[in-house]
Amino acid sequence: MSKIRIFSIITIALAFLGFLSGPAFSACEVVGDGDQMVELAVAANFAIPIKNVIENYFFTDTSHDYASEYKFNLCSGATGNFLSEIISDTAGHSRYDILFAANTAAPAQLVTGGFNAGPAATYVIGRLALFSNSSGPVIGPDDNTATTTLIKDQFGGQIVIADPVNAPYGGAAKQVLSDPTINANNQYVTSTGALTNLLYQVSDIGLVYTTVFNGSTTYPLGFVAASDICSAYTPTNNHIWMVNQSYYTPLQQAAVSLLSDHDPAATTGAQALLDYILSNAAVRTGLVNLYCYSLPPAKTTKTGKLNASPYLSSSPSLASYSLPFGVTNAVFHESLQILNGDYAVAEHPFSGRSSAVWR
Repeated sequence: MSKIRIFSIITIALAFLGFLSGPAFSACEVVGDGDQMVELAVAANFAIPIKNVIENYFFTDTSHDYASEYKFNLCSGATGNFLSEIISDTAGHSRYDILFAANTAAPAQLVTGGFNAGPAATYVIGRLALFSNSSGPVIGPDDNTATTTLIKDQFGGQIVIADPVNAPYGGAAKQVLSDPTINANNQYVTSTGALTNLLYQVSDIGLVYTTVFNGSTTYPLGFVAASDICSAYTPTNNHIWMVNQSYYTPLQQAAVSLLSDHDPAATTGAQALLDYILSNAAVRTGLVNLYCYSLPPAKTTKTGKLNASPYLSSSPSLASYSLPFGVTNAVFHESLQILNGDYAVAEHPFSGRSSAVWR
């Protein structure tokens, strides 16, 4: 297992110009040394990816000097804990300038409550994996079941799982463990929905990986974010099962910029980073290839005549606006996200003729 981990570190280091951090942050970490501090609340599964995006794409982009403008205080943890913290603050006084959540529900709740400074948008779709350390059982090959591995007589110790209430990946793992083919005789989840003593719960998904990796026979396997083991994953890796997505609700991850009492430039920086992740082709390719995410449609910018957008035809409430008089053409910025299999417009600033209709 140590060879796998070494390979993982080397691969990420080469791909991202020397980045060598582990799969989870235990505290906040400042990235960069620009003029304006931007506070980030980041779901633990996205902590490494977003740091790499900031350091090796956002700050090195030659089209804009983001490195001198911003520095980011990156705090990672469970989405539900961040949500509770943000809601406990008065709207407009959040400690954070943006939340990168591991679900769509938390950003939607913040928008409903008026805590947002911008629209919510899905930035990645996560994947759950079962990871076994060198002392744990053989899981592979990746045959989409791995049910025999999860029979309690096949391994010692406990299976590690993130908090199902506050960590969306923990909730997904509980869904897997509740499947009748795996949860025979209520061995993992009781009839009342409680976790049994065969499971060991930690606060967020990043801690699942570190607990299993260092867990020897006590914690031989756990349900981790695929982003933590992606560089070591192959279908024949005996210590990784990429969980069949039919076992759990898709892990659509949305972000939303927040109202805060910080300098307005902090909100601008937060939104600029989100827009960069949504639109930059190299970033999006890296999120797929290096971290095993899948992606919603890319954010695009369309310029043309009015009535040019096909997306608003299914969203009548977004179809009519009063625009500056005298502008004959319009520019429409679309930030698309997938919600329950449908497309939704998450961002729609534009300019065009007065009383124009986009369809």
